[in-house]
Amino acid sequence: MQKTLTFTLNDSQVDEFYKYFQSLGTLTSNTNSYVQWSFKGSNWTAVMYTSGKLVVQTPDVDFADEINGRVVSQDVFKPHIGSDEVGKGDYFGPLVVCACYINENSLKKVKDYGIMDSKNLTDEKMMDIGEKLIEDLEYEVKIIDPRKYAKLNEEFKNVSIILSKAHVEAISKLFERVGDDVEFVVVDQFSKSQRRLNDEYSLSVPLKQFHHAESDVAVAAASIIARYFFLLEFQKMKETYNVKFPLGATHVIKFGKSFYKKHGMEGLRDVAKVSFRTTEKIVNSS
Repeated sequence: MQKTLTFTLNDSQVDEFYKYFQSLGTLTSNTNSYVQWSFKGSNWTAVMYTSGKLVVQTPDVDFADEINGRVVSQDVFKPHIGSDEVGKGDYFGPLVVCACYINENSLKKVKDYGIMDSKNLTDEKMMDIGEKLIEDLEYEVKIIDPRKYAKLNEEFKNVSIILSKAHVEAISKLFERVGDDVEFVVVDQFSKSQRRLNDEYSLSVPLKQFHHAESDVAVAAASIIARYFFLLEFQKMKETYNVKFPLGATHVIKFGKSFYKKHGMEGLRDVAKVSFRTTEKIVNSS
């Protein structure tokens, strides 16, 4: 059944939703003088009118819920916690989850750092901004090194469970320190199903989870802090083995073979998520 969602947005929200729909769909031509812009996706349409009214049509209940969540989280600012992870898709290095708290006092300062453009920042710039954020903000980081990741994967056999537990642990620890002022929690959606995270979550404030949640300032800050600690771990690995480890998961086979020949499986377990299928390609062809 087709659902029609209608919202009245402020100028800032209009800009944010333009970028969001641009990342998901195609800008469509429109001769209606009352339309600012319109986008079309595989199963949705979004029309932004000059009156400030946004109309979204979709049969996808999850997508409709995501749009609702985005509008609510971008409404009048309220102190909240945002959480994000880094390293989920990287073969080498840890999985890092960060929960970050933003209130009115910290809002302007962190926005001035340019954190809302994190997708366009180099790792060098991430390190620079990350150093500032860890001085200015309340945050909680959970670093799951490769050996710990392997144990958790063996126990749960599902990365969504590992992530759900890590997010909730970081959020809960931070909430213990700043909970009196927290209005809600936002998590960048890492799975099509929210069920596992909801099963773990037990705090007294609402939980919102949606894709591309880095449009939320607290999630954007959490993302940069998580990346900061992730890159620090890569620096430690480089110092230990005197070699620069590649990021990502698509161009690591050649390096992995060389590393495996020199350090064996035990060395690989120290630096890589050996549960990835990449390990078979490295080990079986070495």
